[in-house]
Amino acid sequence: KEKDDHEQYKKQLLFIVNNSSDSVYSPAWRAVRALLKACKNGVFGNKPDYELINQCLDSVKPENLSDMEISVEINGKSMRQASDRETWYFNKVKALKEVGQNEECRHMAVKALRSIKDFHNNSDMWIVYYASCSSYALKNYEEARKSLQAVLNAGFEHFSVWELLYKINREEGKTEEAIRCGALCSLSDNNHKMRVNFYPDFGEFLYQQGFAKEAMLHRQLSVRIREENNWNAKNIQSDWTVTEEIEQMSFKELLQQLQGFWREKRDAGMVRLQGKIKNMLASGRDGFILGDNGQSYYFQLRDIEGRYGRLEDARVSFIVTERMDKKRNVVKENAYRIIVEG
Repeated sequence: KEKDDHEQYKKQLLFIVNNSSDSVYSPAWRAVRALLKACKNGVFGNKPDYELINQCLDSVKPENLSDMEISVEINGKSMRQASDRETWYFNKVKALKEVGQNEECRHMAVKALRSIKDFHNNSDMWIVYYASCSSYALKNYEEARKSLQAVLNAGFEHFSVWELLYKINREEGKTEEAIRCGALCSLSDNNHKMRVNFYPDFGEFLYQQGFAKEAMLHRQLSVRIREENNWNAKNIQSDWTVTEEIEQMSFKELLQQLQGFWREKRDAGMVRLQGKIKNMLASGRDGFILGDNGQSYYFQLRDIEGRYGRLEDARVSFIVTERMDKKRNVVKENAYRIIVEG
């Protein structure tokens, strides 16, 4: 019954889309927005039908849509959301990428970035990422790399960006850089289930480079993720297997062993300084580290890796990076990738 209701709803939306004009006052856009929301929420199936989404978006001209952001109230708080025009461009670029219309995706991304002044929820970063995926599919690796680097420079370090850079470097035969990007992808956040398909792929690549144990750990990590989420096991065709010892490891044990490897490869060639946390600011979200070199470095709590207890006077190791001080509009040296040592 529920499935029949969903199919009927879908037919109603498509009827409106297919029988409306593309004028400013057409109801087509409301129907398209409803279809986009239903696809996102899995109403019509587990995976969105991007062919259908792409076709429906063509029924609406983006220039006829409002470029004013939408204000909504959620739980008593006023929130600002993307304009209708931004929503159209974001979904169009993504749909073109998903259906393999890669040249069209790249051109539409350029048009989107020129047409929208203020973006919401990092949609401009995602648009550049989708266009980079299309450049990668077209084997235009240098263009994809430059676009992804611009995204990283803007502070958008989503694991998907590092995963694509890993693939680009792998294709170009840049082994060390591919491994570094793979490590950065793995360390980007703690939501490891989002990388359930990446880990066995990365493991296969590592095995080819002589990292047999680490390859096995990656493959088994993917197995544990699937087990913990009650997902179907994936049949992997390979000429090597995981040892019995690694097969017995828990998710936590696998992660503990891999994190050291990831950090080592991520930080290869970078200088790690020593120091102690001098003080925390009133917000409790940031503070200053006094390096053993006598220099003071600002840091944010989110840049501390692993578990930690009391931070005041704690010994730490860290890497220095340059970040924009938005209050003073100057670039300053900050501490990040901080490890509390005691």
